[in-house]
Amino acid sequence: MKEKNDLLDDKDYEPELYSGSIQHIGIGVFLWLSLMGFSILLVSICKEFLIIYNVKPILNIWITEIIACLFILFGFLLAIRKVKGLGLKKVKLFFRNMILLFILSQILQFVHLGFILDILPDTYYLNLKSYYSYFNQTSYVSLISVGFDILIYIIIGIVIIKMSKSNRSNSAE
Repeated sequence: MKEKNDLLDDKDYEPELYSGSIQHIGIGVFLWLSLMGFSILLVSICKEFLIIYNVKPILNIWITEIIACLFILFGFLLAIRKVKGLGLKKVKLFFRNMILLFILSQILQFVHLGFILDILPDTYYLNLKSYYSYFNQTSYVSLISVGFDILIYIIIGIVIIKMSKSNRSNSAE
């Protein structure tokens, strides 16, 4: 077994490979932040429409949580498939694009908040009041959101574990 100092002097060490690994981690971080940013925006827009049309609050929560869950899972799976076969140069480009996508998600959230208040109908605020009064009466509603968050983490964890096992078995062949 190699000593710690031997690992630093290893002739097999490739800086480009190490750089690619760091960029893969960066892609994962900015992918997650981007997906969460766009998910928050999408949920906010859906929730506002459902409040405008006076959909029952519990149905509103279920619909928006399912939409957020599906958006995050499909976005994650799509990005994983895209990144899986990229070479080092394309990984750098994809990493840069993930950073730009995150910035775009934050800008769109800001713009949405700035302009949505001007175009909401007057009935929105009355419906919003009844929406939040429903949450004051029931305590289990927050469990729905937490349950979907946990479900997302479990599914993404399973996908990562399965993909890492398949990558190990493919590289062993």
